[in-house]
Amino acid sequence: MAMLVLYALHGSVAGYVTARFYRTFYGESWRKAVACTALGFPGIVFGVWVMVDIVAFWQGSTYADIPSRAVFVLISLWLAVSTPLVLLGAHIGYKRGAIGVLARTRRVPRQIPAKTINLLLWFA
Repeated sequence: MAMLVLYALHGSVAGYVTARFYRTFYGESWRKAVACTALGFPGIVFGVWVMVDIVAFWQGSTYADIPSRAVFVLISLWLAVSTPLVLLGAHIGYKRGAIGVLARTRRVPRQIPAKTINLLLWFA
């Protein structure tokens, strides 16, 4: 359970990084990117978990006996803690601006040298 709480609390980091990268790459719809961050991955994982649980219950496994209280706690952790933290982190990250690129590129193209013998396919 501690891992799930830590995952939920790191939602602000995910939102922050999503917003900064999206602004760095000149994205036009950062709200959609943040929504995918907040709901996409956890939604897919939760959906797969529900499907596995349904199949296990259908096969008569004892694994499928997960208490409804645990499911309610997971959903509330996701929607009431993780999602708002993702939105808060994205708001802070978007206000910070784009990530500065440290490397400079030149407009003059360089000549690509010919392959040496050790890079040939038959030599490897």
